[in-house]
Amino acid sequence: MSLYQRTLFKLAIITLIVLSSGSFAGELPVSLSSALITKSIQLEKNLSQRTDLVVLILGDKVLGNYLSQSISENENHIIKHVYIDRKPSAISPDIIYIGDDKNIKDIIRYSKENNVLTITDNVQLSIRGITLVIYDNEGMPGIMINVNSSISQGMHWSPLLLEIAEPI
Repeated sequence: MSLYQRTLFKLAIITLIVLSSGSFAGELPVSLSSALITKSIQLEKNLSQRTDLVVLILGDKVLGNYLSQSISENENHIIKHVYIDRKPSAISPDIIYIGDDKNIKDIIRYSKENNVLTITDNVQLSIRGITLVIYDNEGMPGIMINVNSSISQGMHWSPLLLEIAEPI
């Protein structure tokens, strides 16, 4: 089984575990959001080859804290640093998670200029240029990929993710 197939299999198992818990109430549980973000990153050609990714979480402290805890418990995690609501001064983020629409135009412009992956759980922000949307699709986890943003941010998604994601 290839790395991509194993990753897709892990994603399916995580999804089934969370679904069986019946914990959906309009938004994805933070544990599932974190897992989907991590697995999606592993299915992007350039990011998946890195072991030192920097993530900036804007407008979602709960997700930021959960992701920080997850990487601290796993020394082999693909993400090495998580910053919450503040841009790191010495290094640039590889991924920006956008939990609200504050400064959205500036964030989109920055991401395009610097080939930074943008992720959100807000479906409405996808039309504003966010690349990856992870959301609650009527009680099931959903993933949407903004094709134009993917191209402008230099993303190369695995066919495995493209099979399960909805293109926008």
